[in-house]
Amino acid sequence: MKTVFLMLLTLCALPLMADGLAVNTETVVDEATEKPIPPGYIARLELNKPEEVEATLKRVEEIYLTGQLDSNEPPVTFIIHGPEAVIFLEENYEMYRGVVDLAEKLTQEKVVDIKVCRNRLRIEGHRKKPLQSFVGTVRFGPREERRLHRAEGYEYFSANERSANQEPANEKSANSQ
Repeated sequence: MKTVFLMLLTLCALPLMADGLAVNTETVVDEATEKPIPPGYIARLELNKPEEVEATLKRVEEIYLTGQLDSNEPPVTFIIHGPEAVIFLEENYEMYRGVVDLAEKLTQEKVVDIKVCRNRLRIEGHRKKPLQSFVGTVRFGPREERRLHRAEGYEYFSANERSANQEPANEKSANSQ
């Protein structure tokens, strides 16, 4: 009886467990270039420095202002999961005013979507401190990045002109073990 109950419970839970793992198989193709269009972009942040966040935001703004970023596309997703997460704490606004103002402007224009890793905030001792109102959170940033890239088909976007769809080096080493 107990075995039957566990089997039924498992069968009922499978769709719920698989929900976050479903792979996006729909491919949209650019008619002009005949190349696949990704469903979205994830900002590649590897240096974990405020300057890198600012440079990447400026690059997104430049692409947006020159009309290369379609307003129908989803915003470029920034998942901040390094020590640079402190940029978006309300108490640090004066120190990072330029990057915070740019991030807020691009968020309001639906060009970027900024999310900070709650685990990183906890590690840095800032778990209970308020973030800027336009910033969202995710439980664990690296996992959310992998989910967007692998399951949803998002491609990486970087301020430097590196291979767009290559996973960050720290992700590769973690996944090959």
